[in-house]
Amino acid sequence: MAPNSAFDAPWVTIWTEPRRTIREIVDRDPSYGALLIAALAGALSALESRWIEMPAHPAGAWPMFVAVSVGVGAVLGIVAIYVNGFLLKWTGALLGGTASYAEVRAALAWSEIPTIVAVAFGILAVVAGIAGPIGPAGPAVPRRGTGLELLQLVLGIWSFVITLKCLGEVHRFSAWRALGSIIVLIFAVFVLIGILLMAGVSIVKLTHPVATI
Repeated sequence: MAPNSAFDAPWVTIWTEPRRTIREIVDRDPSYGALLIAALAGALSALESRWIEMPAHPAGAWPMFVAVSVGVGAVLGIVAIYVNGFLLKWTGALLGGTASYAEVRAALAWSEIPTIVAVAFGILAVVAGIAGPIGPAGPAVPRRGTGLELLQLVLGIWSFVITLKCLGEVHRFSAWRALGSIIVLIFAVFVLIGILLMAGVSIVKLTHPVATI
């Protein structure tokens, strides 16, 4: 039976009703599940990456390295939510958006559900020996099967679509304008990088007049 409210099972309804789901979440509690999802996404991504790259005969410190990578991945997942939330709140506001920082973080976090599922499939593939090494002493096999790559690509695309819809909902504008806010952010980052590079070149020229760049 389908849930009466998206809030009853948001991890299910986010797939097909992202706008309604994120609206009910932010109206009740914008922080609900956001940090947990962000940490889980970062941790699982790190775990998949480390397992796929596992050497055929890992050193004794390898399990500790994997554990540390997973912990760092979880922290970076949370940091990414805060940084991206701040930036997309700003660019969304430039385009008329009204979302708070917490609402944008919620939109970004919950839109990662398909990505988490995609990464989980990757981890299962490693465990099953379909991708990456079979185990510490197992032979290396291709990193990805074609079917797994296609599935992860589809889930990644759907995750991006959900991101646009969730961002649009919390900002109270269209998914197309949400896409615009992301494009504005990318453009701003490139402009900032360009400014920093030009500033660096100018400083080098001032401090070393004979240097050529």
